[in-house]
Amino acid sequence: MCAKPLIEPRIETGKAMLVAGFRQQHGPQETERDIQRQWRRLWPYLGSLPNQVGNVTYGLLCDDDRDSTADYMCAVEVDGFAGLPPELDRMRIPRQTYAVFQHDGDVTTLQDTRHSIWHDWFPQSGFNAASTPDLERYGELFDPASGEGDMEIWIPIKS
Repeated sequence: MCAKPLIEPRIETGKAMLVAGFRQQHGPQETERDIQRQWRRLWPYLGSLPNQVGNVTYGLLCDDDRDSTADYMCAVEVDGFAGLPPELDRMRIPRQTYAVFQHDGDVTTLQDTRHSIWHDWFPQSGFNAASTPDLERYGELFDPASGEGDMEIWIPIKS
């Protein structure tokens, strides 16, 4: 893991959201290829889900112990759970304050940015982590084929 220089984050209050997608537990030996497979399961649903809001996608890091396992959900925002295919997982994200970091580079270096956030920025920030999922926000300009473009990491904080 290499340290990645960070641009100072913006602090933003994220809205409460409903999301739907696929949630899976990943162990320490699993690779980014496993998460890519998870995203490929979601791709056929994108744009055709009932109640889908926009074209932004999210990676939600839930129950991360930072050393061994984490639950990861790839998802889209929906304005209701009714009518969703039964195989999709659902989650409610509360209104939350976040430190929002721009990620430059391709998706394969997200872990480097996360490492810099937790090991460099967080200890000096004066903030504490909140107990809600970290969000990877893939904006409308993100290109899944190249793994590059509009990416942000939203870390839930409390002061």
